[in-house]
Amino acid sequence: KGLELANRAYNHGETSTVKLTELVYNELLVHPGVEVDYAHVVQLPKLVEVETAGDHCVLAAAAFIDGVRLIDHVHLGGESIPVKVDE
Repeated sequence: KGLELANRAYNHGETSTVKLTELVYNELLVHPGVEVDYAHVVQLPKLVEVETAGDHCVLAAAAFIDGVRLIDHVHLGGESIPVKVDE
């Protein structure tokens, strides 16, 4: 859900990687048992971290949920699987 929120923000004009990753952290950390390992915006194809997101960027995140490490990513500006987001 955090990646989807960040992708929506990007699609609405947000390019600050600090703000995009904050959306991920803020969504994940409200859930008990979740510990965020990382959330980074990187530019393809070299996976270099950037300060300003663009269409050739991926937002990747990893978190421990009850001790299990989960990793996911979203191609910023790309299509994503619809997720119900409480507004």
